[in-house]
Amino acid sequence: MRAKPTLTFNGFSMHPLDALKNTAVLFEAGYLLATSNNHEYCEIGDTIVALATDYAFEVKNAIFYSRQDIAPEKQPEYMVNLSTQREACGLTTTELARLLDLDEEIILQWESGEYEPTISMLIPLANVLGCDPMWLLTGAYKQNQEEA
Repeated sequence: MRAKPTLTFNGFSMHPLDALKNTAVLFEAGYLLATSNNHEYCEIGDTIVALATDYAFEVKNAIFYSRQDIAPEKQPEYMVNLSTQREACGLTTTELARLLDLDEEIILQWESGEYEPTISMLIPLANVLGCDPMWLLTGAYKQNQEEA
């Protein structure tokens, strides 16, 4: 079985989570160089900022227009935990949405990785699912909490 080709932009990963980190670093480095008193550094900084802008634009297009799936190895832990815990509680996405007073589409987007639960929803979500909020996010258990 052949591995799925990894999309890149000038060697940078097009995966949204990687792209967020990469663009932040590129913008920061570009800004530091662009504000330098050295003319050559300023030019390099401007070039890096332009690259970061183009990169962010390409990633945005990849996300919004091609709806690429997030590779399973890149999926945040909460997506796996949310779906697993919801199923362990015997809840459907519709039932979980009703209990949280949300549209089912939001639950589906969380589980697919399209969007993340907001921090304000984390405690209510964990309470409904009967689990620790940190486990829901990271999969890590507290020392005094036993793994199910």
